[in-house]
Amino acid sequence: MYVCLEFNCFYVSGAQQLTPSDSQLVGERDRLVLLATDASKLTCMSWKASQQAAIDAVQEAKATSASGGAEKRRASKRQPSQPQQEVQPHVHAPKTVVVLGHGGRLGGIAASLEMFCGPGSKVTLTVPENVSDKDMRTLKAQYNKRKLNGVHFHVAQGNLTSNAFLRKMGVAQADAVVIGDPGQAAGWRPVDADAQVAASILQLQSLMEDEAATTGHSDSSTLGTRGPLSVVSCVTNEKMKPVLQRLVQSARPSTAAQQRSSVQPSSGSSSSSAAKEPRGLLLNLIMAEELLGGMLTQVAADPFLGGVFEELLNDCEGAEVYIRDPAEYGLHPGVLRSWEQVQDAVRAHDAVAIGYRDSQGVCLGLESKQDFDLQPGERLVVVSYT
Repeated sequence: MYVCLEFNCFYVSGAQQLTPSDSQLVGERDRLVLLATDASKLTCMSWKASQQAAIDAVQEAKATSASGGAEKRRASKRQPSQPQQEVQPHVHAPKTVVVLGHGGRLGGIAASLEMFCGPGSKVTLTVPENVSDKDMRTLKAQYNKRKLNGVHFHVAQGNLTSNAFLRKMGVAQADAVVIGDPGQAAGWRPVDADAQVAASILQLQSLMEDEAATTGHSDSSTLGTRGPLSVVSCVTNEKMKPVLQRLVQSARPSTAAQQRSSVQPSSGSSSSSAAKEPRGLLLNLIMAEELLGGMLTQVAADPFLGGVFEELLNDCEGAEVYIRDPAEYGLHPGVLRSWEQVQDAVRAHDAVAIGYRDSQGVCLGLESKQDFDLQPGERLVVVSYT
């Protein structure tokens, strides 16, 4: 995704304004922020040409509105009204997610899971034993045994390096495990944080092997329903990614698992080894430096963008990117709209729509005339101060 100060997605004039009102006047020396798929999508024109283009667009919109309204009135006289076709809701499948909060700060992760997980999902937030009582009370007050946006939350404290505790938290049966950033804890160095992530991944792998050996969960029973356990984490050293990926890919059942599987009745020997194959891990490792690298390059080309990125990434103040229900902006499913109409509806609530999320993922930088039909369960990606 490419961001540039040349478009009317956000407005900058001296002090940046990321969600300007429609009444805001844009001067010749003002600069605008663009969100596009890549730099090739950007086109430049002179100030006079852009003024004329704006005038032409307004006149075209008025003409289209007038002709469209007349045509609709004529059509309504010719044809009886048809009952609206029932819209089949699109619902994201519920997921079971366990968060290993080594850093102790899970508010941001929990808020994201609340918006991204489908209704009926279960999220368990685990924190280490050394987390302060104050932080634990705050986290419990916000999430423990609460249902938020259709997602059920549970908060637990314990030894995150204990297989018994992880098993009790349902890690072995989960769809995904999120390893919280250990670097958020005071006194942690990046190398220590990466080491903790590696240790957690190895522990999860060991837990899967032990689970297969002791309970008989196999590829046929577990992978057929959930697939590999998805593990999401952040690392600081790029060398860690291929090392951990190779380690997981080359994993084999532990010696203990092999010994247990070998002691089976002869009648079941043909299937016992397959029945003891452990559930695999699917690593999704994210590098903060990779995410910031593109931003730094763009800031180097245009220093004004530094303030934009700083505000969007600051958790404490300024505008932020949110995933919101379209109904909050009066946009209900089952109606064909242009992206321009969606932007207008969101802008009326002092926010800016930059994309949407459906079952295929997140789509940003849509063309204004592109038509689409929001389905139940789909969300808008917006920039807002609240």
